[in-house]
Parts: sequence; C-alpha cells; structure tokens
Amino acid sequence: MVPLRPLPTDLALDPSHPDFRETGRKVPPLVECDKRATVQRGIILGELGQLAAGFRDVFDYVDF
Repeated sequence: MVPLRPLPTDLALDPSHPDFRETGRKVPPLVECDKRATVQRGIILGELGQLAAGFRDVFDYVDF
C-alpha cells in the first residue's frame, strides 16, 4: 500500500521504464528506503522479487 504522504527517501518505480516488466509487478511498487536493515540469511522466509538492473542506479540519487 502506498502511503498518503511518501517520505523523501521513498522511490516509486515508474511502470513506463523499459525494465519494469522484469520486476514481475502488476502495479508500481514503492521502495521504502528508510526501512533498510541487515539480517541473517537464515531468518529470511522468502523474497518478494528482484529489482531490475535498470532501476538499481536510481538509488544513487537517494539522499539518506
């Protein structure tokens, strides 16, 4: 669910981006960059998907 007032560190992935299909998403996700954490691999239950390579450079512009 997209918050009513996204934070400046939130990134909405553009569905018109050429790599959007690779995400497997039907609706554009909001990546909440303020919720980063380091966890042990053993406690991860699964993954939601992968960020297409074309979107990864977007994170270079986020001001943490």
